[in-house]
Amino acid sequence: MNYDEVFHKIILKPPKDKDNQKYLVTQTLVHHSTYQGYNRLTDPLNIGGKMISLVPDKKLVTLEDAIEDATDNVVKNINGRDVYLLLSGGIDSTLVFYALVKRGIPLTVVSDQYAVMEYMRLYKQILHHEFKDVSFYPSLKNSFAELAKDKNILLVTGEIGDQTMGTMVNMELTYKERNTTMADAVKIDLLHKICIGEFKGNFTQACIATYGDVITWLEKTPENCTVAEFLWAVNFIYKYLLVIYRLYMCGMVQYGEGKNVVHFFDTEKFQQYAMSHYEENCAYVEDYEYKQAFKDWIYTQNGDEEFRKYKLKVPSLRLSNYWRERVRLDV
Repeated sequence: MNYDEVFHKIILKPPKDKDNQKYLVTQTLVHHSTYQGYNRLTDPLNIGGKMISLVPDKKLVTLEDAIEDATDNVVKNINGRDVYLLLSGGIDSTLVFYALVKRGIPLTVVSDQYAVMEYMRLYKQILHHEFKDVSFYPSLKNSFAELAKDKNILLVTGEIGDQTMGTMVNMELTYKERNTTMADAVKIDLLHKICIGEFKGNFTQACIATYGDVITWLEKTPENCTVAEFLWAVNFIYKYLLVIYRLYMCGMVQYGEGKNVVHFFDTEKFQQYAMSHYEENCAYVEDYEYKQAFKDWIYTQNGDEEFRKYKLKVPSLRLSNYWRERVRLDV
């Protein structure tokens, strides 16, 4: 069974043609708050370790240890190939950039013009050759797919960062809303802002029952599990395969023969870091505090206080220079 067969089996009805398949997948994934997917806890199709990583045993892991281990994983998979990092200028891929630079791994940065505008300071340094052994590759139409075909290249991405640190959909909610317990959430019209699988109207008892395994896995109950924690767990357990499949459609293969990509955050230790720190990572108050632990680590590498304080999570590879002004209006 391949990725397409798995995806159709668990998500979509068989498409009439390949174009329709791509359209449906795009529509599913473009809406970041849509949670439908594969249960990594039960692994009903036994694809763990073949197409997707399974949830590891719980263990306390620090962010520093997770980053070091993930960097080791990149080194282990180079095998004489050139490392090309897909750098969006966002929080996740920026962390990956500094982790690889810190290790002294020669790399080529792949970015489009929107990514350059998202973190102009870093790109100026790259383009002015301020980093040893770092070069720049402008991303043009279909260039990702072309790079994926080159057997002399190992692609590295910052994907799965959202699955480890929380979920952007929480930013659709206010601090009060995301800290509402699931038991109380069923009493108010809260889910109108987001979409959890088939539940598009509100959190309901049926919704909790359908995804109750994630609450049990958190060792909580609807009475003490917050909406933010619930959404993180659903993202972490169910949406994981959707992210991997989206990348697979771009030619990125992470398992078996033809492996050409390392998703930096898709490691056992990073998942264990996520599991042992999810409460604090879900407890941010303002939007610009989302992924603060990542931004704090980046600050230790580049000393950029503005990025540390003001950088917002935004969709990758899109024009996002607005974040500085948007946040400054709120502080």
